[in-house]
Formats: sequence, structure tokens, C-alpha cells
Amino acid sequence: MKLQQLLSYTRKAVDTYQMIQPGDKIAIGISGGKDSLTLLYALHGLKRFYPKKFDFITRRDKFEYIYKSSDLTNLKGKKYHSKRNHIAKFEKAYEWKYEEINIDNKKKYMDFFEKWFSENNNSE
Repeated sequence: MKLQQLLSYTRKAVDTYQMIQPGDKIAIGISGGKDSLTLLYALHGLKRFYPKKFDFITRRDKFEYIYKSSDLTNLKGKKYHSKRNHIAKFEKAYEWKYEEINIDNKKKYMDFFEKWFSENNNSE
């Protein structure tokens, strides 16, 4: 894939799902894998010409791995055994529900993330 095509797809997703607002500061967890490095590269390129100004920081010490959604759908195999155990413990310990993030509830989740981010001493 060429850089221009990557930036085009990135911009389309950002615009379609209204992922970036003016002044946003985006934290990117860098695992060193191709997914997180591609995301970093795409946002760096997008930042140069995107009309809504934003900034981002990278956090190697606070990263999460990125998985293929097809792998996480069923968590099959030995590779995902510990993930299945974490999910089972969580389901026993908490009342929870799945809620899709959309334009109506995005602010609630962004507020939650910002509160969590500040409480967990995630300074630059």
C-alpha cells in the first residue's frame, strides 16, 4: 500500500466516525509491531494537512497489543487461553454491558478516558 492510499483510508475513517476534534491529544500505545507503527505513521502524515489540529503522544510503557478482530471473535487456541480466563474472571466479578460508541455517547467515553488518563499519572 502506498502512503497516499494509507492517508486516504485514515482520513476517511477519522471523518466518517468523527474520531478527531480540534485540540484533541491522542495517546498511541506503541508495541513495536506493524499495526501500531503504521497507526503512528498514518497519524503523523495526517497531522500535516488535516484541518482539525490535533496532537499525539506515544507511550511505550502503557501500550496494549493490537489483535486482529477475526482472532478475538472466538479466542480459539492455546494462544488465547489466558485472554479467555481474564474474560471469565471479569464476567464473574462485574456487572457489565456492551455499548457501541457513537456520536451520541462519544463525549461520555472521552470524559471517562481523560479522567482515567489523568488519574493514572500518564504525563508526557
